[in-house]
Amino acid sequence: MLYCVRPADAGGQTNLCDGVELLDALPSPIQQFVNDTILKWSWSATPERWMATLGVNSKDAAVARLNLIKSRLPSWQKLEAEFDGDTLNGVFQTLCVIPTMWGGRRSFCNSLLIYHYRQETEFYPKHHYVPTMGDGSPFPTEILEEISGLANERTHSTHWQANDILIFDNSRYMHGRTGFTDTRRQILVRMGHVKGEQ
Repeated sequence: MLYCVRPADAGGQTNLCDGVELLDALPSPIQQFVNDTILKWSWSATPERWMATLGVNSKDAAVARLNLIKSRLPSWQKLEAEFDGDTLNGVFQTLCVIPTMWGGRRSFCNSLLIYHYRQETEFYPKHHYVPTMGDGSPFPTEILEEISGLANERTHSTHWQANDILIFDNSRYMHGRTGFTDTRRQILVRMGHVKGEQ
C-alpha cells in the first residue's frame, strides 16, 4: 500500500506493470524459458546496511531476524546468509515466474528489470546485489531486452495527488517510479499480508 502525503512538483510517478499480462504477452520460447528459470541474488551488506534493513543492532539479533524471515518465505523462495566478520553475505533464491497470492495465476514478477536498468546511487549500491540464474550464469541480455520492451508497453503510471492511496498485489505487479528532484515528495509505503495468511 502506498499513501501520498505530498507529490513531487514534477516526476515521481509510480509505475505498475501486471506480471500476469506480461507473461501472457511473451513469445512462447521466452515463456518456456522464464517458466523454468530460478533466480539467485547474491548480496553483501555492511553493518550499517544490515542493521538498518533488519532493524537490529547486533549480529545475534540479525540472525534471529533472518531466521524469522526464512520461516515466513513461500515454498519457492530460499534465503541463506552468514557473517564474514561484521559483513553479512547472503543469497536469495526465487522463481522467475511466481504464483499470484490471489487467483492462482502465474506472473512474471521479480526484480530483474529494475536491477538491470536502475542507475547506482549512494542509496542504491547496485554492486552489492548480483542476480544470476540458478546455475550461476547471467540472465540472457537479449531475452531481458525483449521482456523489457513488452513490459514498457504494459506499464501504467500513477500521477500522485495528496491523500491518494494505491493498493496492489505485490505478487502480481512489478512497480517502480520515475525520477524526481523535489526533496519534499513524500510517499509512505507499507507491506504486509492479509490477516490470517501469515
